[in-house]
Amino acid sequence: SGQGRLMDWKDTPEQATFRTEVKSLIAKELPERYAMLARQGSLPERVWEFDRKSDDPAKREAAMAWAGALDARGWVAPHWPKEYGGAGLSAMEQFVLNHELALSTAPGVGGSGVAMLGPTLIVHGTEEQKAKYLPPIMSGEVTWAQGYSEPGSGSLFEVYLPLIDAHPSQLEVRLAVGDLPRGTETVLVVEDEPLVRDVATMALNQQGYRLLEAGNGVDALRIVDEYDGGEISLVVTDVVMPLMGGKELAKQLALRHPHIKVLFTSGYTDDQFLSGGTTGDPLPFVMKPYRRADLANEVRELLDA
Repeated sequence: SGQGRLMDWKDTPEQATFRTEVKSLIAKELPERYAMLARQGSLPERVWEFDRKSDDPAKREAAMAWAGALDARGWVAPHWPKEYGGAGLSAMEQFVLNHELALSTAPGVGGSGVAMLGPTLIVHGTEEQKAKYLPPIMSGEVTWAQGYSEPGSGSLFEVYLPLIDAHPSQLEVRLAVGDLPRGTETVLVVEDEPLVRDVATMALNQQGYRLLEAGNGVDALRIVDEYDGGEISLVVTDVVMPLMGGKELAKQLALRHPHIKVLFTSGYTDDQFLSGGTTGDPLPFVMKPYRRADLANEVRELLDA
């Protein structure tokens, strides 16, 4: 009769039992690395994906241990049917699972492979393809590649390769990566382009830094103001971003958090901006696209200055 009806969000007895099961798994199985980062308030977005591909054996071990704990219950892909390794959970059970994972800040597992590739194979793949690809997607051993193309706009291809043991020919490359300067400071990466932000955070994460992320200067200031996980030592920021760019962000940081150092990145060369510090000296700057070594060296040099 035109009157609304309040929804009852209380768990049913079955949902309450399932919620207890999820809490128990998190308490018993969440690797200490992720529990510690959560307590410190410094758990980066997509940390599991970074750890799975890290050069650090401890990070890889944490990523695979957490994936294994969820995989044993089919919770890596709770929406997949049970016959393909999923849990076949109802919509409300999926909500309970995701709610408890979010409350504990436990990292997500599986990524786009579980969310998009797996369901596509289940519906359209052959039985041979399902048998070959679904189990390693579920366990986190295999991710995927994807391509985007649009007339008049160009093409973008992303390739994610599974972690494999190094061959002798790769040892020299791995040693070179290990020679890059490392650190343990907290660094906030501010970049509006997700793909570029992922590259920067992954590179610095692999060098030992604790990472925070923001997509613009407004979000960055909020994160800095509210962060209670210790001291943020450095902000790596793009110059041109929506809402608030890098120059204004740096000004606000100088007023509100003067101890934080700022490293600028940009794909544009603007000599007036680069020499625009209050002293007239060139501002710390990395030109995009940059190599991992360039970013690691600039970050360490600025932190040590």
